[in-house]
Amino acid sequence: MRQKMLEICDLSVFLGLRQVVRRVSLRLDGGQLVSMIGENGSGKSTLLDAICGFIPCTGQILLTGSDVRAEPSHCRFAAGLSRLFQRGGVFRTLTVAQNLSIATTPSPFRLRDALLCLNPLGPKLWDGIPNAVDYLRRSGILDRIHAPAGRLSHGQQRFLASLCLFSRVHSKVYLLDEPFAGLGDDLQALVVEMIEQALAAGSALLVVEHELCRLRSLVTWRVGLEGGRLRAV
Repeated sequence: MRQKMLEICDLSVFLGLRQVVRRVSLRLDGGQLVSMIGENGSGKSTLLDAICGFIPCTGQILLTGSDVRAEPSHCRFAAGLSRLFQRGGVFRTLTVAQNLSIATTPSPFRLRDALLCLNPLGPKLWDGIPNAVDYLRRSGILDRIHAPAGRLSHGQQRFLASLCLFSRVHSKVYLLDEPFAGLGDDLQALVVEMIEQALAAGSALLVVEHELCRLRSLVTWRVGLEGGRLRAV
């Protein structure tokens, strides 16, 4: 029997007097990938923001069985929730190595430890990420490991954001907002590999993405948001 990772019940979001998300209910079990589509303004990113705790909502949000709706966002992330945003996702002024080190730091309050790679004699925390060096090499980033992430191309920055996300070994639920945006075919293929590994490890993924050709064989089911309401597609 699959483990229930994320369950939202009757979740609604109001922005002022306007109801943007309308009583959405959805369950994700371990090893499942649910894709979500919808027109611009349909409420997709707003729904993800509510699940992460960035905006208030009504209803229930269960993360591995515990109701986290009253918990702040950093507690939800510490409990295993990870989010890839539609834009950004890396610290542009920090090096690639520092970005990876921060991603593997178990506590958001221990950033000093994560930045020890400033010292060439300090531990390289990113060395502990499974296949990290291989992903960095295949993405063309390895020789820029000590360069600021902001000097990478847009596609490489987006890929680095995904690599940092999937390097959080305690993550149980991934919310991906257009993970292939800005990526060429080679980098898209590497992201698919990381998604496959996360699913094999028993994580659950909710993916907002219109270009599903690379993920088609991995999708458990598809849903759509229309006027803030969830529907099967």
